[in-house]
Amino acid sequence: MGDMSSCSTLSALTKNTAIKEKVRLVAVGTESCTIVLENNEVHYKGSSSNYHFKNDESKSSFCKMVIWPDVDSQQKIVDIASGSGFTICVTDIGEVWAWGKEFLDPIEQSSETPIQVKKPKEMLAKRCWANKFSDSHVAFVEFEDQETKKKYIYSAGFSENGLLGQGDKIKESREFKKINYLNENIEYE
Repeated sequence: MGDMSSCSTLSALTKNTAIKEKVRLVAVGTESCTIVLENNEVHYKGSSSNYHFKNDESKSSFCKMVIWPDVDSQQKIVDIASGSGFTICVTDIGEVWAWGKEFLDPIEQSSETPIQVKKPKEMLAKRCWANKFSDSHVAFVEFEDQETKKKYIYSAGFSENGLLGQGDKIKESREFKKINYLNENIEYE
C-alpha cells in the first residue's frame, strides 16, 4: 500500500476562505490536490517529496499556478488528472499540458513549469486519466481523430511492468502512443 507515515486525519473539515470562485475540476494525486476554478485559474497544494511542484516545496494551502503566462494564449481546461508526482490536463482546443518531475524528468523539463505535451497528428485530446502507483507514472489520454471522429486511448509515462497497451517490454514512452487492444470493438465511458 505504500508509506503511510506522512498521513494524518482530520477531526473536522475547515472552509477555505481564500478561494472565492466556484471549483470546476479537481485532481487528487498521491501527494497533491489541484483544482481548476470557474475562471480557469489553477491552484495546487500538497507535499512534494517527488518534486511535483518546485524543488521539494510543500504547500499547506492552495497556491495559484500559472500555466499560460501570456493572456492571449489562455486555454480552457476541460479535464485534469494527477498521478504519482505529476499532473496532466486537456484543454478546449484539444491540447495536452503536464507538469511534475515523475512524468517529465526524463525529457529534462522543469517540474514547476507546465509544458505542452506532444500529441498524435490529426488528433484532439478529449479526456485524461493518471495512475497513482509510486513505481508507475503513466498518463492516459482519450484522443479523437479529427477526420473519422473515432476515439482512441493513448498512454505515456514510465512503468517497471511495461506500459499498458504498449507491451510488457516497453517501460518508458514520453510520447503518447495508442493502446493496442486485443479487440478493437471495446467500448468504454
